[in-house]
Amino acid sequence: MPLAPRPDCLALIEMAHQVELIPAKFAQAFNIGNKNDAADARAIWMATQMPSKVVVVKTEAQQAVLALHRMRQQKLKFRKKSARRQDVEPVYQGSPSDLRQPSPGARRQ
Repeated sequence: MPLAPRPDCLALIEMAHQVELIPAKFAQAFNIGNKNDAADARAIWMATQMPSKVVVVKTEAQQAVLALHRMRQQKLKFRKKSARRQDVEPVYQGSPSDLRQPSPGARRQ
């Protein structure tokens, strides 16, 4: 997933242009026909003509903080997943031949 404002966006803001980002899902709803550059441009143009929520342009510092939060959430997800896996799968520390041989004190049926 690319970072929200591209450097072009920030450069335009510095040149005193008004930049508004629209959600990609909102523009996708206006895409008609096959996916190509012309159809994408038309969908974006149609989406800008409709009233919608504008995505806030984030600074590089805000993007860095969000990236850290995403990495932390991913790490927690992997940790939970591995903990659940360890609960389900018992770990056996022997050879397969040990499983076939009865222990010395075991009774036979």
